[in-house]
Amino acid sequence: MNSPPIPAQAHHSWPRPSELAAAVPGALVAGLYVLIAAESGSLVDWLLAATACCFVPALAYWRRALLPAGIAIGVLLAIWAVAFWTALPYNTGITPFLLTAPLVVFAWTRWAPAPAAGWVALAIACAGAFASPAMYMPLPDTGFDYYLWRVITHWAVLAAVFLAARSMRTAALAAEQRTRDAEQAAAAAERERIARELHDVLAHGLTLIRAQAHAGQVTARTDPEAAVASLTQIASAAGQSLSDVRAFVTLLRETDGAPEPAPAGSAAALPSADLTALPQVVTAFTATGMHVGAALPPAEELAAAQATLPLAVRLAVRRIIQEALTNARRHAPEEALTELQLDIGEHEIRITADTTPVATTPPRSSGSTAARRAEHGWGLTGLAERTALLGGTLTAGPTPAPGFHLGARIPTRQVST
Repeated sequence: MNSPPIPAQAHHSWPRPSELAAAVPGALVAGLYVLIAAESGSLVDWLLAATACCFVPALAYWRRALLPAGIAIGVLLAIWAVAFWTALPYNTGITPFLLTAPLVVFAWTRWAPAPAAGWVALAIACAGAFASPAMYMPLPDTGFDYYLWRVITHWAVLAAVFLAARSMRTAALAAEQRTRDAEQAAAAAERERIARELHDVLAHGLTLIRAQAHAGQVTARTDPEAAVASLTQIASAAGQSLSDVRAFVTLLRETDGAPEPAPAGSAAALPSADLTALPQVVTAFTATGMHVGAALPPAEELAAAQATLPLAVRLAVRRIIQEALTNARRHAPEEALTELQLDIGEHEIRITADTTPVATTPPRSSGSTAARRAEHGWGLTGLAERTALLGGTLTAGPTPAPGFHLGARIPTRQVST
């Protein structure tokens, strides 16, 4: 079962300022080569100036357009090497290979979709080291040892960059996998919770059917009207049970995952699908010292919703409200105020819960910051999945206030299955 989509970051066609860090020095070097070429008028200098200028856009997109920028840098380095060899013994300056080749190796290893791209970049860069102008800078002593150490230095730098990028890629992939595993575990736990709730609700209907069937057997001969009444109640209970089962078919299409014990607590012990008990849920939390401002529908409206709304919708409403208050109790400061509002419309139910600190007291401590965020997030992941399967939406996140906002919209009727 797929989790509800996470809003993606906005796509930017232009490089971000942080991605231009490599292009800025490239632009300065290109400007320097243009000045040199204008002063000397040499064809080689103009070729190098043009090549240096072409490095600038490639360096600007080294992160955003990995493969095209890397290929462009490779071609430009080859042109630079040809110009170097053509101009010998004329000194063409320091080669861009020293910075751009490791940059491409790092980018392809760290972010390229295909893991093999990093190996390809490393192999090409190591082979290209033999043609790097830095290998042949004129020095008084240029024996075999000189070239050997230059090659070893080139390769050592490239290997270090490759290993660092590969380690970062492995760590990032492992973190993503842990996130996916946690989301799947949360979804599986939510489905298991729904299954337990379905069992509890159907148990009542099946018990009623059995009792009425037994009563019908007893009165069938002595009191036909009572037997007919028993059969009528059996039909009604069976119809309601079938309606409840249909409501849960979508939610329980996939039932993989291990069961997780239901959370304990007085609020959780209340009837899970009973909307008329929502005031008791709020009272159970305020009794623990929480500050809750609840704007709930009047009792008669809750009773009408209890009688008309599908079981899955009632369960979702109860779970969202209970989870919102539980999260506020667990993570918000001691003096935080949680404003809870429930609106039951003809076509849609809206739930909002806004938690805002009203004093400068610190949050409750329940482990590390990362652990608190994970616990908060995975509970909401399961609720978001349940809401999405009902055709609704759930959003949750911090507010600038600071504070925390949770909002949910659920259709009052089930989506088609």
